[in-house]
Amino acid sequence: MPWNVWHPKRLGRVERVLRTSMDTLAVTTDAGRAYVKAIGNREGEHALACELIGSSLAEWLGLATLDFSLLWIDASQDDVPLEEDEAVPVARRRRARAGPAFATRAIHANTWSGDPASLDGLCNPGHIAGLVLLDSWLGNPDRHPRRPVNHSVSLWTKPNRDNVLVQLGPRGKRTLIAMDFSKCLYCREGGLRASYDDAQIRDDGVYGLFPAFEPFTVPSRFGTFLDRLGSAAAVRQQVGEAVSRIPAEWSVDARTRASVVHLLCARASYLHDNFLQNLQRVLQQDHDPL
Repeated sequence: MPWNVWHPKRLGRVERVLRTSMDTLAVTTDAGRAYVKAIGNREGEHALACELIGSSLAEWLGLATLDFSLLWIDASQDDVPLEEDEAVPVARRRRARAGPAFATRAIHANTWSGDPASLDGLCNPGHIAGLVLLDSWLGNPDRHPRRPVNHSVSLWTKPNRDNVLVQLGPRGKRTLIAMDFSKCLYCREGGLRASYDDAQIRDDGVYGLFPAFEPFTVPSRFGTFLDRLGSAAAVRQQVGEAVSRIPAEWSVDARTRASVVHLLCARASYLHDNFLQNLQRVLQQDHDPL
């Protein structure tokens, strides 16, 4: 399984800083090439917690994910840049702070082109439905924003195909990968919430649903994933384990952790009972003639 089977212990060379909201680093490690999101990134430590929770729950739902782990950046490595803007003097450029970073193993992959026909060639087309359900569970607008748009729940309005990753394997094998959860859990300025209300728990929007995904979201495709959300004990155990993995250095206090656990458990129960109806309503509204 992706968590805890890949064990990078040591950061090697920083190959480049990617132009992402989290200042993602392409690096070498003692366990191969990786992508690293570190303390000190522009989105903050709570975005790292979102990545860890989202990746953990994607794995539990049975989706294909990147191998992910925590990688410690040592205080002695004081020259790990988080920006490469040559207009900024070197001495003033932001650098990663010491502590655990979120790391994913590098794979041979491309981001989705947006071509609907390319989805037919996936070896795991059923995971499209699982990814839509996962994004809706997490309230993740950073793949495709909420449908229908509701600015009181989410300010995100632009689709982001860069967050649809397709792994390229031998003999043309192509696998959809669940990744990138930095803006989930209804984050607002300051990060995760110390309390969530009924508006988030009973959010009836659908997230992550590109129009090209719609043919892959017939009700039968959701059965296994919804069954998992319907097991309250299993959900509580898995959510609790995911939240417990958050390092203390990422500044998620006990009240916020408990709030996230409550949200995800209550929302899983809500979606188990209501997701298919919500999805049907969204599709009907979008395709009704004016």
